[in-house]
Amino acid sequence: MQNKYVGDIGDFWKYGLLRRLTCPEFTNSPLSLGVIWYLFDDENNQDGKKIGYLKDEKKIAKFRQCDAHLFNTLQGIVNGKRDVSVIEQSGLFPSNTVFFSDILSYEGMSPHGEVARHRRLKHRSDWVKKGFNLTCKSEIVFFDPDNGLEIQSEEKHHKNAPKYVYWDEIAPLQERERKQSVVIYQHCGQNEKHDKLIRKRCNEAKE
Repeated sequence: MQNKYVGDIGDFWKYGLLRRLTCPEFTNSPLSLGVIWYLFDDENNQDGKKIGYLKDEKKIAKFRQCDAHLFNTLQGIVNGKRDVSVIEQSGLFPSNTVFFSDILSYEGMSPHGEVARHRRLKHRSDWVKKGFNLTCKSEIVFFDPDNGLEIQSEEKHHKNAPKYVYWDEIAPLQERERKQSVVIYQHCGQNEKHDKLIRKRCNEAKE
């Protein structure tokens, strides 16, 4: 997740799903929520402009019909400060929701040599433990990495690895005494069909 993406259309769908699982206005059995943002430093590129749904008069009514409060909140954020801290304070989620918003980055850490690799991995491991400890009482844990689940070309110590959540970082949730459900954001590439990607990731989870 990057702050500059807050309010993009993907946010509407993922927050909409989480709200229906956790907010009393949508369910008689709301679940407690913990959010691990996997926050990554904003990159200097032209991304973060998928906000047409907030301005297209032909679509606005349809989106508001899905969740008016969510739509209006995101519309206000996009017109102001785009930052996950604003989401945390917006009231979109119940007051018992916990958020872990420490940035995960290897900025300033040497990429060269075995010692440097271990330092990066230790830094990441400490970051993960902190997020997991914060969400230990949540019934749902939402992971929001910039791109999604790990890929073979990005080892955990690589520069862009903080954009991904790795399977061995999710596994400890299954060992907790309190049963937790996991929701993970997964970006779909332009050349990959959604259903094929879902089947692929589900098969990986079984392994």
